[in-house]
Amino acid sequence: MKFHGLTKKLSTPGGLELNIYSNMTRTSLLVNRSSDECESGRLRDLLSNGFRHCRRVYFGVLYVKGTHQLFYDFPPKKIPHSQNTKSHSQVDFRRIVYFMKFFCQTYLICIFLLFCGIEISTAADDIGKGIEFFEKKIRPVLIERCDDCHSGDEPESELATDSLAGLLAGGTRGPAIVIGDPKKSLLINAVSHGDLLQMPPKDKLPLKQIQDLKAWISMGAPWPNAQPLTKKKSKNEKVEFSEEERNFWSFQKPVQSPLPKVKHENWVRNPIDRFILAKLESENMRPAIEADKRTLIRRVTFDLTGLPPTPADVAKYLADESSEAYSKLIDRLLASPRYGEKWGRHWLDVARYADSNGLDENLAYINAFQYRDYVITAFNKDKPYDQFIREQIAGDLLAELAPPEEKLDQIRATGFLCVGTKMLAEDDQVKMQMDIIDEQLDTLGRAFLGLSLGCARCHAHKFDPIPQEDYYSLAGILKSTKTMENFKVVA
Repeated sequence: MKFHGLTKKLSTPGGLELNIYSNMTRTSLLVNRSSDECESGRLRDLLSNGFRHCRRVYFGVLYVKGTHQLFYDFPPKKIPHSQNTKSHSQVDFRRIVYFMKFFCQTYLICIFLLFCGIEISTAADDIGKGIEFFEKKIRPVLIERCDDCHSGDEPESELATDSLAGLLAGGTRGPAIVIGDPKKSLLINAVSHGDLLQMPPKDKLPLKQIQDLKAWISMGAPWPNAQPLTKKKSKNEKVEFSEEERNFWSFQKPVQSPLPKVKHENWVRNPIDRFILAKLESENMRPAIEADKRTLIRRVTFDLTGLPPTPADVAKYLADESSEAYSKLIDRLLASPRYGEKWGRHWLDVARYADSNGLDENLAYINAFQYRDYVITAFNKDKPYDQFIREQIAGDLLAELAPPEEKLDQIRATGFLCVGTKMLAEDDQVKMQMDIIDEQLDTLGRAFLGLSLGCARCHAHKFDPIPQEDYYSLAGILKSTKTMENFKVVA
């Protein structure tokens, strides 16, 4: 950038080098100062406040060989062209008046900067002391105790502690520091081993180092040659889900398929037979030979109750020659309490049911049987599936509005969330709670969505449309749900 016209050079007591340019059309100021001092923002604010009474200020920062040049431009109002019979001498006189005004303005700027130079010098000294404090007290702690895990291309929890920008941007839990406010800084909560987080995880920092970190944040977190903070693009950012993700099989609404056409109509006895036969015929296969009645009752009874038929049941079925004999046999088996016991076991496997917690300290769930009985009863009563799902996820809330005879049953249904493996020998109570929530979330996904959710605890799901934000939104709901009396270690 080139400047022409009247030039004035001077230096303030703080070492500020000034170049002031003034001519008939504008007054300009070019300030040379070191990068560190300009980055602090103190110099910029001071100069801007000093010129707040000017009509208009154009401000810019020029990066020239590692030195910031702050450029202030004070354009005057345009001198109107003469559009009447005024003489040239009158116009020239007005130009002279404008020139004198800007000449005076130039020296007023000089006087202001001479007075403020002391304050600029003091600010620079403060910055220098802050940088020295950082290099001696803070950087060694960050390198020795933090950078092993929180640096590089993929820092743990997406938090980088090897730069000021990394601390300000933070990781999955948010910004690590709030400049000027140690109490609101997650870093201080972590190194103090607060309720939310304990870092380093094993050995707490000495009290003196924690106090140094607090002092550093309070003084503005000075960091030499700190890069400007840019918005960090999250790994989980997505504009929208892909068509493939939206078409995942478990997200599709059930539709009623038309009955397929088959060649051997005489084999079909019910609509389901058509689908079976159509698939066989598409593969050039034929149905198996029809079983005799004794074989049929044995197969069906094992399938629906898990038990063999009694001799009396077999004799009764063989003696029934009516066309409804098979239908009556099915109805009788479906009405048996053994049906719920047999088929309820399949759901109990999905719900990871057990009478104890497993894992390290294998303690018995003395009331787990109540959830087991709820599932058996639900199958025997042919409970609608949507109601079955709602009761297991939120039966305690539904019970508040349910008739008296249904309240207890709906509360028992929430055993779905309580059973399951739990690491009771975990010393970290917060981790134990989050591990239990993670197990509950993963079971919810596997049982009701046909996919796992556990991966999203650490990162957005790589294949299924489960962003990490959704995982922790659900985790927040379950965190407000009381699963255990306390999270004390059991060992």
